[in-house]
Amino acid sequence: MLLSEVLSGESYNTITGDPASCDVTRTESDSRKITDGCLFVAIAGFEFDGHRFVEAAILSGANAVIVDSGREILSTSEIA
Repeated sequence: MLLSEVLSGESYNTITGDPASCDVTRTESDSRKITDGCLFVAIAGFEFDGHRFVEAAILSGANAVIVDSGREILSTSEIA
């Protein structure tokens, strides 16, 4: 599914990259479960802050990352 389809109807502050050309295979909030093509959603939880694991998710093959701080969305093709 294209990232643009996942984001359809959602509002966000910043986007880097082209969501219409970013294909995501599934959504995951646990960086240990990331495989190639995943969309990683970093969430600040009660025990762990997912933002600390963004780099690990990218290195594990995430195609895109959503960060709840300000609803910022980053494309790994623009980060790498």
